Amino acid sequence: MDVIILLSQALAVCPGLLLGGQGQKSKLLLKSPVYRVDKKYIMPGMKAPDRRLSTVSGTTDATTSTQETATSRRHRRHRNVKPHGKPFEILILENIKPASDDQLHIENYKFLASYNWKKTEKPTIYVPGAPARWTSPKLPTTASKDTSESASEKGDKMILPPAYAPFFASLQEMQPTYSFLPVSLVTDRNSLRKLLGFASGHARQDWRIYVELVKDTLFLIRWEADKRRIMTGSLNSGYGHSLEKKFAKFDKDLKSSTHHHRIAEYDVGGMKWVVRYEADGYLEEESGSSEDTAEGNPQPEAEVATPDAESPPPAAAEPEPKSVEGVDVIQKGRIVPPESIIEIKTKNGRPKSNSRLDVDKVTQCWFSQTKSVFLVHHQDGAVDSEPVKIDLGFEDWEKKQQARLGKLITIIKEITEIARRVEGGRCCLYCDRKESPSAIRIFKSNEDNLKMSEELKKKYWGE
Repeated sequence: MDVIILLSQALAVCPGLLLGGQGQKSKLLLKSPVYRVDKKYIMPGMKAPDRRLSTVSGTTDATTSTQETATSRRHRRHRNVKPHGKPFEILILENIKPASDDQLHIENYKFLASYNWKKTEKPTIYVPGAPARWTSPKLPTTASKDTSESASEKGDKMILPPAYAPFFASLQEMQPTYSFLPVSLVTDRNSLRKLLGFASGHARQDWRIYVELVKDTLFLIRWEADKRRIMTGSLNSGYGHSLEKKFAKFDKDLKSSTHHHRIAEYDVGGMKWVVRYEADGYLEEESGSSEDTAEGNPQPEAEVATPDAESPPPAAAEPEPKSVEGVDVIQKGRIVPPESIIEIKTKNGRPKSNSRLDVDKVTQCWFSQTKSVFLVHHQDGAVDSEPVKIDLGFEDWEKKQQARLGKLITIIKEITEIARRVEGGRCCLYCDRKESPSAIRIFKSNEDNLKMSEELKKKYWGE
């Protein structure tokens, strides 16, 4: 009994003895189940408060075992996402204030470049490529559930190049004289969504983002524990990927494509951003060709940069690829104007008279300025009703998000200044969604994620 009392006292002071398993002796002593109630630990034989108990070590029934499995899975993910070492800087959300009182909205949006990934083991892209074309099938139709195996077909076999290799490869083809000197931020849309989620106080997941400063331009580099997610998105997307294939198909000359990515620049909060994002598809205009530049939104640079874009060669005569930034580039495809781009969303359930998008989905579209969304309702993959087309106007969303957008601008500026003080301009951002108070922990990093040559820096940033 004295041993139990001593153990219970020790656990009250250091509950980590239960979880760490730091030595073989602790494992031998603590074979009995130990329960936690409001952060107090109770050994068998001790009286517990009249509350529901949750098991920390040991199991009592199948339900407890399931809970432990879910918890252990999260702990594994947490360990994978969290960088090693100690942070040298911490940004606490409650201390972050909006950059200014000015109304924030996107201005001077301009399409720069685009490319398609080709389904092959060697990194290969079509430039400018083209999105999949919206082709609603005859209803009813059925799609199979997505699996990690089907997702892996899109990217698991490919040897992934550096994160921004295809980005620069497509720019060199379509914008050979572009200058990054006035650009404050280069990022994927995914990283912006994560940072805005943090600024809003409700991060959806734990995340890690690598940072690298080139001259005065901040690069945000996406990180995933499972690298396939970078190519395929979620590996557990329900019926999303399969339904997208049903309703949007690549043209015959691009049928070996897996994804279409676009690069755009715009001004926001006194900064110029260059943002890369994936486009689900495009809606072919009833009159005129999607190959033409839309009236009122000219894109002369993009047209001049890709002389073959408006008259792609036939599928049987695919041009020989050339290597650019370690990526094979095939000139094929056509320029699709921004106003033709669509987002495809799926939802399990019957359509409602006033179908709306979740705020997070609107956020995603705002960062890419995608204003047309097709919402496909299904019942476990079975579709028997026409998709709902939603035309987005961002004015109301922007009004409600001003404080959060202001904090996002502050965060970008703070991270830039922190990277400026670090040798090499490299660091790593980490957010634990359950941490209180919410914070971004910043770690030093020696990883060269950009792998950018001095020749490329000279080309786009000058001397």
